[in-house]
Amino acid sequence: SHQATLLSQLGGVMTSRLLDNDTKQLVDIGQSDQIALRSDFSITLASLSDDQFDTLIRVSKPIITAAWISETPYIAYADAHSIHILDSRSQTNYFDQVVATLAATIIDIEYSSDLDSIVISTSTETLLYPLTVDK
Repeated sequence: SHQATLLSQLGGVMTSRLLDNDTKQLVDIGQSDQIALRSDFSITLASLSDDQFDTLIRVSKPIITAAWISETPYIAYADAHSIHILDSRSQTNYFDQVVATLAATIIDIEYSSDLDSIVISTSTETLLYPLTVDK
């Protein structure tokens, strides 16, 4: 239902090609006609208005989850033990930086605009990673 709600808000129609078995998560990136698609080993930017797909990053470690950092072009994503910040603007060659590494296994991340932090959930605790992002 979250996926359907998000697609309705974007006003686009997703094709079966877009939502294939590889797509694990839709990430709202605050654009009226674009959405990020997370699979286990990549994040792809999908433009709904012109049916274009642009792979932002391919990785060798499985991506657990991803979250948009509100009012920025940045997407945070996590593998089992690292938090990355990915710039979704093509002119930056999709700059990807590891910003935190944990010993515990990451289960989920989300961005909290109230705290301006990434909230990291592990199997044993919840952590905050404060951001200093130019908005």
